Amino acid sequence: MSNARTIYKDDVDFAVLALQSPQFNKHLKPNGQLDFSDPKAVHDLRLGTRQLTKSLLKRDFGIEMELPDDRLCPPDLLDTTVEEFSDLYDPDREVVGLDIGTGSSCIYPLLGCSQRPNWRFAATDIDEKNFHLDFTVCNPPFYSSSADLVASASAKSHPPYSACTGAAVEMVTPGGEVAFVTRMIKDSLVLKTKCQWYTSMLGKLSSVQSLLQVLQESQVKNWAVKEFIHGSKTRRWAIAWSFHKARPTKDVARGIPSLSKTLLPFPSEFTFTIPCQSASSSLLEEHASRLQTLLNKINIQWHYSSTPSSSSSPVPPTIIGFAPGNSWSRAARRQNMRKPPSELLADNDDDDDDDNDDDQEVDQSDPPRELGFKIQIRQHVIASNKIDEEAAVSIEVYIRWIWGLDSALFESFYGMLRKNFFSSN
Repeated sequence: MSNARTIYKDDVDFAVLALQSPQFNKHLKPNGQLDFSDPKAVHDLRLGTRQLTKSLLKRDFGIEMELPDDRLCPPDLLDTTVEEFSDLYDPDREVVGLDIGTGSSCIYPLLGCSQRPNWRFAATDIDEKNFHLDFTVCNPPFYSSSADLVASASAKSHPPYSACTGAAVEMVTPGGEVAFVTRMIKDSLVLKTKCQWYTSMLGKLSSVQSLLQVLQESQVKNWAVKEFIHGSKTRRWAIAWSFHKARPTKDVARGIPSLSKTLLPFPSEFTFTIPCQSASSSLLEEHASRLQTLLNKINIQWHYSSTPSSSSSPVPPTIIGFAPGNSWSRAARRQNMRKPPSELLADNDDDDDDDNDDDQEVDQSDPPRELGFKIQIRQHVIASNKIDEEAAVSIEVYIRWIWGLDSALFESFYGMLRKNFFSSN
């Protein structure tokens, strides 16, 4: 990797960089320079300086970076980089560093790791905008005291199948795992959507029950539980919670069937079956058309996709849609009738191509979305044992909750669909 001390010993040649980076070339003046003196060009200069930094990072260090407009741009840091203190260590030594106040660019850790592959960094910052995580993981100490650890081992009817090599600092914490993860939950109530999923492993099923009560008391609306069975003896459990609206599947969210239903999250999937008189090649399309007609009557944005059963990868009729709230109640429908068409969510796309919609990827720039759903219409044929009897056919309507925090809203939507399908059948 390039040595920044050698690269920037002389001034950067803007003309050469402009040839290598078309994005940077857009910000150069006719004289091939950035104007650092004209107060009227402050905005253009700020944009040019940011692009200069981005172009140098990409060319000289292989780092592609987006820099927010309202945070510091680190061009001067490229002159010093980690070379200023890296001479303290042998180049081949494994080093762990802490960057205090890393900023939005996280520039020192990125440069350090790019120049010294054996280096690792931790970074801290007090600016909330500078951090966003997809998930946290934790395997907390299980026990509240050394006596608790000994008592737990003594209570087992069989000796452990593997030797425990854990130190007390790894296995014991005041209040045990419940107190430890409770503190995580309290911290998450402050951070909220800065992380998509907070997760933790647990060693006791009773801890799962206690912590789910903490989540419910904290008004957390989106959570999941899971049981892990290692071999034939060892069991562990995990909980996850989120302040985002993307919903996991039922199997993922309700992964401990033995738990009380009051502690399990609301089911995110339902199905109902419509019996039919006889099989028909157009049966699926007929029911899909009924569903689209129903959705067009309420203030819902939706997309339809399907591929023929004769294709190599058939996809049953599928609708993915979003609602700003309960737009199917009688009062809401009356209100929508009084609105001009321009105020309704009328961008419904009934393209027949399968766009492989990702349930978890939701564009939040559109109108407010309190409920997201996925509906599939599937046909089941049950062959008859009698020669002169036709095969039995049924239509299964599968409904999946993919977005939202209001379980009552999803339950109401499911009930509305089920009622309309059976009333018009």
